[in-house]
Amino acid sequence: SLSTVLGRQTATRVAVGVGVALALLLLLFSIFVVQSVVLGLIAVFIAVVALAEDRAVRLESSLKRMRVGQFALWDMGGIGPDQPLTYALRGGPRDIVVTSDGKVVGMLWRNRLLAELGVGVGSRTVREIMEPDVPTLDVDASVFDVQRLMADQQRWAVPVTENGVYRGIFTGDRFLHIYRQISPDPLQRFRALWEGGPIARLKS
Repeated sequence: SLSTVLGRQTATRVAVGVGVALALLLLLFSIFVVQSVVLGLIAVFIAVVALAEDRAVRLESSLKRMRVGQFALWDMGGIGPDQPLTYALRGGPRDIVVTSDGKVVGMLWRNRLLAELGVGVGSRTVREIMEPDVPTLDVDASVFDVQRLMADQQRWAVPVTENGVYRGIFTGDRFLHIYRQISPDPLQRFRALWEGGPIARLKS
């Protein structure tokens, strides 16, 4: 396939260029030759799908180049499993990594903590309601890897380690922030194709 020869990103750009060019020709054909609204809508649909695929591949490539350690949030070393639940409430309820001697031993999830507040925390400890044996990712893992783990495990946060030692926590909020920063504007992508891509060559 084309991706085997050129690589996925380059192959996608070529396919997108061809797809958009054909969509434009089909649109012009529908307007000036057959005057068909349906054919024109099909042309627009082809262009939108092609641009969306290009956007998705570029986004994936960007996420694979980013290291999760750059974006993890340091939270003062997490919380110990034998700490009282009242200690976990400092700074407000949130997802907290549970550590022992620098090693990740579990997660104290915000929603579980909030549920326990209705019952009363009393002298209860973190160990009693934490989730043990949670998956972790190394600081050198890509943001793409952590996003896939969060999606597969249906988790909103993942502990980040370095050589097995806890370093920080990566949350869904951090991923959304990164996504907003690197996700290309579809309109900008279309303008770029119009000004410098196959559409421009058709105009010249």
